[in-house]
Amino acid sequence: MQYLHATLSVVFLLISSSITKGSDELTVWQIPCVTGIEGESVIMNCTLSNETLGPVKWYKGDNRTLIYSQITTTELSPRIIRAVPDSATRNIYHSINITNITSEDAGMYYCMVFNSDKETVATSGLGTQLHVCCKYKTIAERINGM
Repeated sequence: MQYLHATLSVVFLLISSSITKGSDELTVWQIPCVTGIEGESVIMNCTLSNETLGPVKWYKGDNRTLIYSQITTTELSPRIIRAVPDSATRNIYHSINITNITSEDAGMYYCMVFNSDKETVATSGLGTQLHVCCKYKTIAERINGM
């Protein structure tokens, strides 16, 4: 019985050390799909496995149009802001809030982490697909063209 306990302890230590050794690798988690209604807001989640020295940027579409940058001092779009303030928690939450969404906002969004040189991509999330639904209109709004 003691031999079995000792063997299990060694196996547990080997598994624990391999998990710890692999934890230095940076991973980006994104929710695969988000749905919003025209005129409302959506939050696009991006969580890192650990803090990084390089900045985080968000891109839209396969052509990777920059829509948000952690280091840009000028606003790329006043409708897109970081959902969690920089100083609120550890620097692993990089979700963005897109306000007053329109059908043009629909598409694939990528959260990308850069190295400390701020130009080389360290890793990227798999992307979040944003679906935008039409805002419900009453019969009176439809008749009046609202």
